[in-house]
Amino acid sequence: MTPLEIDYLTSVMKKNSVQDKNKETKELDDIYEKARKTLKFHMRTLLLRKNFYHIDNQYKLAKNEKQTAENVVKLLTRCTKMQEA
Repeated sequence: MTPLEIDYLTSVMKKNSVQDKNKETKELDDIYEKARKTLKFHMRTLLLRKNFYHIDNQYKLAKNEKQTAENVVKLLTRCTKMQEA
């Protein structure tokens, strides 16, 4: 994901999480996976592989749980911080 995509998705997700708590699960899962891959790439580039796995475990959900907009926004924010580093 590019920094522009991350900023756009972060602002949209923040607005939608306030307006609509029941965002489509499929859409959230797609955004989550893209953000996760982006974060993984940037943290590996910065030699923070162990830190990535710690963060990744924080956001993993049980099989029956659905991804929340708040978790996706947090992950997108971490992507922004890693791109700035």
